[in-house]
Amino acid sequence: MTNFVRFQNNGDSSFGVLEEETISEISNAPFSSYQTTGKTFSLGDVKLLSPVSPNKIVAIGLNYKSHLGGRPGPAAPEPFLKASTTVVGPGDNIVIPKIAIDEGVKIQPEAELALVIGKECKGATQANALDYVFAYTCGNDVS
Repeated sequence: MTNFVRFQNNGDSSFGVLEEETISEISNAPFSSYQTTGKTFSLGDVKLLSPVSPNKIVAIGLNYKSHLGGRPGPAAPEPFLKASTTVVGPGDNIVIPKIAIDEGVKIQPEAELALVIGKECKGATQANALDYVFAYTCGNDVS
């Protein structure tokens, strides 16, 4: 399995392939063919960014039994959209809006499996859905 990363070095962001503690920079986003640039970076010398900078985030609601409050789960997945500006990288601060803090809103972090869709997807079926998945990563859905 290839471990792709997005990283920043001296203000420039790039994609790369992570092997052990070394990142080999690649020529472009890894969703299509790419080549290594010949530049390598030590993992400790760069800032890791979010794996991708998505233009859309589709999430599935009510996928934890504990959130159902004893009610039956939905018959079908209940998708909803999240703003792409909510994505942060590893170690970045999660900004909670002041109004939420002032109003005493309960903030709940949720560990999530995030899928990176690598090509246009419309009308996917259960049988071919995984053909559209480029990668997996972890997420923290703070709601």
